[in-house]
Amino acid sequence: MNCIICNAGQKSFFVKLISEMKLIEDDVVFIIDNYELHTAFSNIIIPMSFILVDVETDFGNYGSDFFGGFDIAADLRRIYKIRNQIVFHSTFSKEYFEKLSQSDIKFKLLYGRGSSFIRYPFSVEAIKEKLLNTTPISAATLHDVVTMLCDLKGIVIDKLNHELRFEKDVKNLQQLFSTIEPYLSNEQKQLIEMAEFMEKLLQSIKNNDRSMFLSHKDLFLRLCTRHLTQSGNIESRLGKSKHTILLIDDREDELEKYEEELLKDFDVLKTSSGTEAIEILKSDSTNNIKAIISDWRLFEDDTLTYWQSLQGYEILEFASKSGIRALFALTSQADYVVHHIRNLMGIRFSMFKKENLISPGQWKVFADVLQEACNETLQIIANIPESDNWRKAERVIDKAEEDRIKKKNSGRNILVRKDNNTSTTYVSYPSLHQQYLGYLHDKDRDSLFRAVEEKADEIWQYLIGLRNEHNEYIGVDVLRHRFNVETPKDALLFPVLVLRRIWMALWYYHVGEPKKLSQEEITKYSKFIYAVIQYQGFTQFVGNNQSVEQTKLCISISQVRNRKMLPEEYAWMRKWQILVVG
Repeated sequence: MNCIICNAGQKSFFVKLISEMKLIEDDVVFIIDNYELHTAFSNIIIPMSFILVDVETDFGNYGSDFFGGFDIAADLRRIYKIRNQIVFHSTFSKEYFEKLSQSDIKFKLLYGRGSSFIRYPFSVEAIKEKLLNTTPISAATLHDVVTMLCDLKGIVIDKLNHELRFEKDVKNLQQLFSTIEPYLSNEQKQLIEMAEFMEKLLQSIKNNDRSMFLSHKDLFLRLCTRHLTQSGNIESRLGKSKHTILLIDDREDELEKYEEELLKDFDVLKTSSGTEAIEILKSDSTNNIKAIISDWRLFEDDTLTYWQSLQGYEILEFASKSGIRALFALTSQADYVVHHIRNLMGIRFSMFKKENLISPGQWKVFADVLQEACNETLQIIANIPESDNWRKAERVIDKAEEDRIKKKNSGRNILVRKDNNTSTTYVSYPSLHQQYLGYLHDKDRDSLFRAVEEKADEIWQYLIGLRNEHNEYIGVDVLRHRFNVETPKDALLFPVLVLRRIWMALWYYHVGEPKKLSQEEITKYSKFIYAVIQYQGFTQFVGNNQSVEQTKLCISISQVRNRKMLPEEYAWMRKWQILVVG
């Protein structure tokens, strides 16, 4: 499938073009407005071979006076994660946009991997040659393009300056704010008081008060100019606790430069030794270090001849298994080398090219990305279940079970050990905590978490279908068996994560979020949830109790009441509108 993004008036030219290119018309999707753009890419219904973008396209919320096609392309990369080749075309020359790129970063998309330019009108042969020489980009390169070229802070200000108009109705104004939101970190939104100003501007329109609208707009743009542009003031985060990060590079001068650039925003630990880096991580038993930034290749000395015994990627691999941390690699190596090694290790980390960390503006972008990653890491750490069962990885077994395990190991690194002093036999296995760490840093993390989400969706949809007007679940089957989410004795993370969501969804749906609940009420609702999940109908516990069930799923009522849950669980609750914002 091929995709052509253009103004409605140009469609006839491209219909003729695709005919001359001997393409089947049904294999080409034309996008001529915002609705078609969002529908096509958010639902990912187009497995495209190429995307042709008219630079001068105007979809209403992309102003044609400053070439909305570049804004659209940035959205394709940043919001919709499109990795296919993008060919820009315009009646203006490429040199014209190269000149504009000196003052506006969005035009630097021309230089990004996976992009090319052709002057309009063009021949069939010319576009074929262009497409032949423009290839899709990898996931790592997409990240590189987004962080280095598509972090378009200047565009946010341009869009607000040109499109934040009193003449817009409430719906259009809300749409404008939704288009700039993806470009901003949570901290930036707070710095520019985005939510507050959006409400003030909307209220001014509702009250038909032009002067108040212009006053709020002026104040808002001043805050944006101050906090978002690369030349604006970079305020230190005084009064806020700094995240601790660990820097590793074999060159002392590089380490000093990194420290100088990051010290105002972070508490920096640094070392030029891979071995020492591992020792620092081993001693970080409280997971105080929130991010690791390591040079990819570590040498013994400046001759760049002898390698250190540990390389940067090996440090990142150790860090991924020993704590919850954001992982970053700095490299000058060829992309294919880094990507291949990363795939062999199977871990997930962000990569930045050293040649893209030169100017103050580039370092500011990197600091923003690093800050957001540390914040996300802190959020995960703060919401990790505190139940003993989350970290427990051993239990006592009898002789019969020992024989069964030895005969058929499940492939989960289950080990059997004997305590010679007590003659007790134990079985040990990866704890839920260890398994969750594996999820977080797995290069295929998104697909793994998606599987949990899809299974939880399936179960919750089933329960909604059975719920009657009295909020009872008549005819409910045994969920664990029906949906293959049985929790084995040696805990598996997948069913635990699925059933945690269902347990909490039932709790919030029926109980809400009261701050105080009697023990009698807790027991009542816990039994109700247990019955729905475990047994058909509403039978009693039969040899079990609510505390045991909650422990299996590492659930504490006090934590549930305080919304203490894993970030992906919170997002799922919001998706189903089980939790409201707040």
